[in-house]
Amino acid sequence: MIWVIGAAGMLGSDILQQIKNYNLPVCATDQECDITNTQTVENFLQSQKISCMINCAAFTDVNGAEQQKEKAFAVNARGPEVLASAAQQYRIPLIHFSTDYVFSGNKTSPYLETDNTGPLSVYGESKLAGEKAVQENCSNYYIIRISWLYGVNGKNFVKTMLRLLAEKPEINIVNDQYGSPTSSLYLGRNIAGLIKNFSGQWGIYHYADEGIITWYDFTCAIQELGKKYGILSQTAALKPVSTGEYPTPAVRPAYSGFCKNKIIKVLGFTVKPWRENLEEIIRLLAG
Repeated sequence: MIWVIGAAGMLGSDILQQIKNYNLPVCATDQECDITNTQTVENFLQSQKISCMINCAAFTDVNGAEQQKEKAFAVNARGPEVLASAAQQYRIPLIHFSTDYVFSGNKTSPYLETDNTGPLSVYGESKLAGEKAVQENCSNYYIIRISWLYGVNGKNFVKTMLRLLAEKPEINIVNDQYGSPTSSLYLGRNIAGLIKNFSGQWGIYHYADEGIITWYDFTCAIQELGKKYGILSQTAALKPVSTGEYPTPAVRPAYSGFCKNKIIKVLGFTVKPWRENLEEIIRLLAG
């Protein structure tokens, strides 16, 4: 039985559905299972025959984390620590997700799994602490760092921009932060495939859609595809701005592109161009 933790969120719901598509036995929990409580997690593991744990639970409000540090660290660091300890005790593999925000953004070429970390925000610090907790407490783990996650479900940049593009005649978009979008749906397919054929090869991996772009590039494509599929009727004027012109409580890395060679070669993941995956999601949102 595969246990999807945080199954009501964007990534968790997509992974859950893809596992069901493979007809694999799966159970799911969300906030009703407090992953920061050791006894709660142990009670659940004792009540089910769990063969794999997939932790999709996370505090993902990057700006909000600056004011809610304790909550961010509870979910993003303490939770993974409890799950990793339980995974080790019950000899269960753990799949855990992290973020590009563990990096400083000082590079100008794609980040490798072995590159030095240097988070700029409380969110990034809490996710890095979660990575370390998994590594220190568990032997059989995959930590998969992802970036700019979006999908059909939950709050995300694509859905927010579609709403704003429909409402506003002009929008300022940051054009000096570089990274790669990640389709939650396509990642979910890869995760389901991984579970079906576990290969070992534990460790940290980088995953995102193919292509490194700016938020401005991403928004231009969202508008173009939103119009193509009838979600948008008007064309908003998109103005590229610098990070300095659009300050936020949390500092983001200026560059967080990933090198994905390891996850492709070692785990057999497939990667599609970001625009193809974006078109699939917008088509689904259009119904």
